[in-house]
Amino acid sequence: MPDRSTPSGSGRRLGLARVHGRSMEPTLHEGDRLVVLHGARPRVGRLAVVRLPGEVLAVKRVTRREPSGWWVERDNPREGVDSWSVGAVPDADVLAVVLLRVWSPDPSRPGHVGRVAAVTGVTAVAASLAALAAARCWCRLRHIRTRPRSG
Repeated sequence: MPDRSTPSGSGRRLGLARVHGRSMEPTLHEGDRLVVLHGARPRVGRLAVVRLPGEVLAVKRVTRREPSGWWVERDNPREGVDSWSVGAVPDADVLAVVLLRVWSPDPSRPGHVGRVAAVTGVTAVAASLAALAAARCWCRLRHIRTRPRSG
């Protein structure tokens, strides 16, 4: 699922992921591209990239913390696998948190790159890389703003 990674200033790294499957519909759809932050701690209610049994990478919603790990669920009850069938996901198998969707192949969804992109020569990859660069800057600015002041 992860496509590319870029180091950020905090020791974590940003990456891109592409959605495969329908388990997170209606929130995410097949082909959506996501900016993810590897090494970040998940928060209840947010989306995360997790490793399920069988080395399957998936995007799921974090719903609660259990003694054995994170309970993750799918948004589409008719598709996919989640903690209801495999149990809690251990900390080591929560690989990244989703920061935002940057591109969608569906023209009715936010982030769609359509006719204008084709005319100007902008591809989905270029749009995703631009969003990744913007997210990287945002993370650095956020890190600078939250750093304690010295002196």
